[in-house]
Amino acid sequence: MVAKISLALQGLSSVKVLALSDFDLFELGVLDPITLGDILPQINELSLFAVMFKSSSDIKCLISGFGDLHRLRIRNTGWLCNDEHRRLAPPVPPSHLIFIHLDDCYRRDILDWLASCPNHRLEHLNLGTVASADVPSIGRYIRHVGLSLRHFVFGFANMDPGGDAEDFYREVDLGQLVELRTVIIDPLVFGDDSSYQFSSASDLIPLILANIRAPSFRDLQFNVYIDKAHPLDEIAWAAYDSLFGGSAKFGQLQHLLFHINSTTSDSIEDIRASVRRAISNQLPECEERGILRFT
Repeated sequence: MVAKISLALQGLSSVKVLALSDFDLFELGVLDPITLGDILPQINELSLFAVMFKSSSDIKCLISGFGDLHRLRIRNTGWLCNDEHRRLAPPVPPSHLIFIHLDDCYRRDILDWLASCPNHRLEHLNLGTVASADVPSIGRYIRHVGLSLRHFVFGFANMDPGGDAEDFYREVDLGQLVELRTVIIDPLVFGDDSSYQFSSASDLIPLILANIRAPSFRDLQFNVYIDKAHPLDEIAWAAYDSLFGGSAKFGQLQHLLFHINSTTSDSIEDIRASVRRAISNQLPECEERGILRFT
């Protein structure tokens, strides 16, 4: 099997984008003894979706094998154990990484590995929905890339009091990101006619964002997944309006964007206007500043 895979890949040495999806990589025997990075040396974008590894070392070896890697996406991907403590010298992360998207995976293993490299820098980080178990590692990683990170995407799924957002508020200081330009909260609201989710996150998000001190911070986006405007009344909008509209702290903010999505795709045009009106009415100072945007 290994020989056949190696032969099949030999003619693809100029490929720059690689997506691996829906299989157990090591059942195929691809990485032992063959290194995909040696066969595909020009890969600069790698996506892993629903791939299973034996250990965290195996996925790190795969990633580090692509020396010219710029963009990395890992989603719904796992490994049976974190065996980093068994390795005397972990593989060195690719030096050209500028974009990482981690969702539904053991973010802590990847982030701790990257933060262990003194020269690692990053410009764009998408964490998907944050898990409490990953928050300490997120905090350490944010400190590590504080001088380089420009674009940050994250959200919360735990709808109970406290939980993910509270842990994040305590342990992740966005004030460390001195070059930050853009933040996207995805989602701010998620729900349909029968169930809407707001959680402690909607109250804690202004407190989390209030720590931002980057002079180049210009754009803030909230993603809203909703079918009717009335549940928006549950959010403590006054804190948002005071922070982004009435406070001199974010005087440099140019765009406060609400990206409106429908949980039922056929209703988005019907609700977008009403949701826009509802949000604008809740944020009068932001409206007066002229920073509100809707898509």
